[in-house]
Amino acid sequence: MARPSSFPGRAAFRQWLEADRLVSPSTARSYAVCVGTLLRQLPDDSLTEGTLTTLFDTLRHKSGYANYRTAWRAFSEWALTQGVRIALPRKGRPPAPSAQLPEEALRLADRLVRAGISVSALQVLKHWMVEPARDPNFYSVLNPSQRHMYAMVSTSAARSWLELWPPEDKNTLLFPETQGSETAYPTKAFRNALKAFRSEQETQERLEALGGNLTPCDGSAVGGPLPEVEKPVEESAEGLSSLPAEYRDSILRDQEAARRSSGEDDGPSDVPELAESLAFNPDEDKLRGEV
Repeated sequence: MARPSSFPGRAAFRQWLEADRLVSPSTARSYAVCVGTLLRQLPDDSLTEGTLTTLFDTLRHKSGYANYRTAWRAFSEWALTQGVRIALPRKGRPPAPSAQLPEEALRLADRLVRAGISVSALQVLKHWMVEPARDPNFYSVLNPSQRHMYAMVSTSAARSWLELWPPEDKNTLLFPETQGSETAYPTKAFRNALKAFRSEQETQERLEALGGNLTPCDGSAVGGPLPEVEKPVEESAEGLSSLPAEYRDSILRDQEAARRSSGEDDGPSDVPELAESLAFNPDEDKLRGEV
């Protein structure tokens, strides 16, 4: 037999919350309601750690999950002041990460968010709320948080997801945690998935705007090899052969003067007229100019 929502000691529990835990009357009333709801869902004589853990696991994805846990912990502390020990649910491991939503689902969800439907509203969307519009190029989606307000998305974005995970009936969730599940995709995981999807799409759009994909440094990329960089003309007689004679001779004279000032072995000069007027005298171990 299920317990009534108003449990014995409810008034005393609320008074204790206000006096000992210094919570507001409205919060105390809310905690009492949470405890009454939990007690109503437990069979008689089943306040064990195991049954409580199972019950709280079913509430894990509910919006008020944290309130239920806090209220029950406070209820257990109050019961100790009455000489009664009440079990607490086990602190289970963090829930396993939700399976990644397919790209088709994220594309449709992103379009809906951009059209003004919040992530929390996406979690309660059902298939009956998505219908073809009069214009065959669009689907209309009812905004659950704003009655009589609709968002318009392209037919391709809607149908690609609807056809990938076809619903068993129109009353099933549009974005379930897993295919056929009655649990909505978790809020935090949904937000993170949408953020990653949007970032990837924006990166791809920037690359397309630049005219193609990124090119690896080795030049063997998709999109062709890297353009060749024009090599500078080497400052030698061979490299300067393509320059006009007056520029070439001027550069060679500068090279010869640099060698002399640095004390390097002159060797054969690249400047014909200077080579003819310079000679090395091994006896005097110096350079002299021949007239």
